[in-house]
Amino acid sequence: MKKNIITQKYKWTTCGYIRFTGFAWCDGKLISEDKFGEEIEHNSHDFENFAQWICSLNGPFAIIRELEDEFWMATSHTWTYPLFYAQNREGVEIGDTPESFNIPGETQIRTEDELYFLAFGVTPGNHTLNDQIKSVMPGEAIRLKGLEIQTVNKLDSWLQTELPESTAEDTAQRIRAMFQRYSGIIGKRKVLLPLTSGYDSRLLACLLKEFGHSDVICATWGNPENIEREAAQKVAERLGYPYLFIPYNHEVIANFPTDPEFGKFVRHVGHLTSMPYLQEYFAIRQLIKEGVIDQNTVVIPGHPGDFLRGSHLTPGLTSEENSRVIKKILAQFGSDYPLTGQEKMMVINETNELFFKDPNFTDNRIRFDQWDFIERQCKLVANSSMAWSFFAIETLHPLFDWDLVSYFPNLPISQRLASVHYTETLISQFFGKHGVDFMLRKESLPANDAGVIKQKLIRFLPDFLKKWYYQDVNPIRYREITHELIRLWPGFQFKSPVRPYSYNSYLIQWYLQFIKKTERF
Repeated sequence: MKKNIITQKYKWTTCGYIRFTGFAWCDGKLISEDKFGEEIEHNSHDFENFAQWICSLNGPFAIIRELEDEFWMATSHTWTYPLFYAQNREGVEIGDTPESFNIPGETQIRTEDELYFLAFGVTPGNHTLNDQIKSVMPGEAIRLKGLEIQTVNKLDSWLQTELPESTAEDTAQRIRAMFQRYSGIIGKRKVLLPLTSGYDSRLLACLLKEFGHSDVICATWGNPENIEREAAQKVAERLGYPYLFIPYNHEVIANFPTDPEFGKFVRHVGHLTSMPYLQEYFAIRQLIKEGVIDQNTVVIPGHPGDFLRGSHLTPGLTSEENSRVIKKILAQFGSDYPLTGQEKMMVINETNELFFKDPNFTDNRIRFDQWDFIERQCKLVANSSMAWSFFAIETLHPLFDWDLVSYFPNLPISQRLASVHYTETLISQFFGKHGVDFMLRKESLPANDAGVIKQKLIRFLPDFLKKWYYQDVNPIRYREITHELIRLWPGFQFKSPVRPYSYNSYLIQWYLQFIKKTERF
């Protein structure tokens, strides 16, 4: 049987027939480098033992184990290092670079996968934009033997424990205990903190201050009139950290799609599954050019803070029927690509089949959280950090720690709606202590049924009225960025999103055409 392993994208360590990247905590102890390899070997007596051990780990990692006639693979719940595989009767291809797989015969994009990608900016479940290639899901351990597949996923029973109400003091203690571990990993390295006016990056700024990290630079980027800028600068100054703003002006953005580096970047961050976020791309290049950051710098984004807060939850999710919940997902997280009625039904059916038919879950709030975490937080939002890895800059995601990810979603719904408990904890236990409890965004519930109906009516208005109704904030200058992409292919007819300023929709359409032009479809 032909076997091909492609590990080009990440910093892999090889120990015999084991390859791994990242680190993890096992029974509270940090394992990395040679120690990680030893632990993998020790816990690989059989696949069941291996999978059980994988489920006990906390941290960002990916593992490939090669045996005589089979492969074992695993990715952490954070999906920091995505892995892919393709099986056929001739053999198996696995690795971190699906575009490099050598798959015989015809390949194509499934219609359902393309529509789902246009709707959400990611492919559904373990699918990719190549019908012969699958991805290892977040938190999954997988065994491939011939055409057989065996999987175990840490996230399958993740949301089944209902916790009692928590106090702000107890939650703050848990957050600090988490950050103490990450503080040890940061050590004395320089930290770049992408800082906005929101809660999550502000929390990280306070934690860095509390744990004595002094070599910290806070930065914001985008439109010079970015509304995040004023609050972010004041937070940095109050904590005694230097602050930088990187403006996205015409000179920075102009003609970027024609740069040969950009095509490599798109492949690196998209890997046939995810919309390639461009928010950080220009800032990273500028920060490196000016010598502000280098390969010894660690970047700490605030993902997935909005998930921990519960800011996407609405009352009544628990008992609502599947199709109604999925329509809410489309309304909240959709790219506004103008799907026809039939196309929208295909997306709803695909979402239902992959995430809402599991008989183990009877609570649709759990299914909603499951979809949000896997499809949006891991495969879309946190995947944006791949931009840093393209430039060989390390990122750490403290808020993705399992002790938080397994805690906040299992709190009573009353503490999660409108982010009540999260915001109370951060303001009373962190922001007030450090004097940064100012210019805070007001949390509110997502649109209710009436709001969804209003959005449906607005979609039938002419474009000039839509643009009047929806204000173009454009903090990252996505209008100008997507305009450069559209100019690259004047012959392709981009479809206008339902909400005129949903620039991600243009980026999603562009990436889909990029894949069709560069892959064998």
